[in-house]
Parts: sequence; structure tokens; C-alpha cells
Amino acid sequence: MLTENLSYSVPAWVFEAAQKYSEKTAFIQYVKINAQESESYSKIEISYGEFLTKILNISQFLSKTLGVKSGDRVAICSESMPKWFAAYLAASALGAICVPIDSELGESEIKNLTEASGAEVIFTGITVKEKVKSALNGLNKTIIPFDSPDFINSWESKAAPEFDYKKHLPSNSIRERAAFLT
Repeated sequence: MLTENLSYSVPAWVFEAAQKYSEKTAFIQYVKINAQESESYSKIEISYGEFLTKILNISQFLSKTLGVKSGDRVAICSESMPKWFAAYLAASALGAICVPIDSELGESEIKNLTEASGAEVIFTGITVKEKVKSALNGLNKTIIPFDSPDFINSWESKAAPEFDYKKHLPSNSIRERAAFLT
């Protein structure tokens, strides 16, 4: 049951959970390490608090460096990973419209979806960045690979900027229209 105090956005739910469960593990990721004789994996744990800091830093990069604002379209074409979710939440927290693009699609589909959606900024995973760059070659789009210096600086920064996600929550009129859900 939805209550009057419940925020109606995914970023708000994540931000509130991060504040409440700051030290608890949000993600466990196993990253492949290519050893000479065998493959091994490194275990990376990200707490809710750390994840929130990453989201806030990516939001700041999007808004202050790239000028992304409410209503802009931001595409994400990547394999599933915490960075995908962080990019989604960072853009959503600014009020941008996120356009998930399946990383298994071909270049023509990626190009068509990007153009049709009006996305000007595209996050891309490391394994598909060359395909995305090729698909969008000649188009005036900002491509941000997850291994780019700008993204890595945002991802790895330990200092969280101030950010009031509540100013990006849906208006009361939208909440009133959603009252039938209670």
C-alpha cells in the first residue's frame, strides 16, 4: 500500500535505502582477472552508502559537465553491472528520461533507437563501446564508456556532492492521479 510519505521514484527509493542501510552490501560483483595459466575472479563489494556516492558523482558529472537536465534523454547500452544501474539512477535523479538499449543489438538497431529516442548522451559498457561508437559514427552524440576517465573519476570519487533528489520527485498532481494505487 502506498502511503503519503512514500516517494514515487526509483532514485528516491534507492537514496532512502542507501541512507537507511549505508553500511550494508548492495552489490557483489565478480570481475574476471586473466592470469597466465588460469582465469580467476576478484570479488568486489559495494555498500549502499558507497553506491549512493557513486550515483551522486555521476549525476554531478552529467549536470555540470554535460548540461543534462530534466526531460533530456540519456541512453545506456551495456551489459548488466552496477555501473549500468548507477548511470540509470544518476540520470533519473536529474529528471532525465533513461533509454535502455540492449547491448546484444546490432549497430543499425542501436543507431535507430538512439536517434528515435532523441538521446544525446549514451553510456556504454566496455565490451560494447566499439560497436556503439561505430553505430553512432557521424552523429553528434556524447558517448561515455564506463572505462573513460570522466566516468572512472565519478565512479571512484569518495566525496559525495550535495544533491536534493526530492526536488526531482513527481509533482503532487501526479501523486494524486496515482492515488488509485492505495
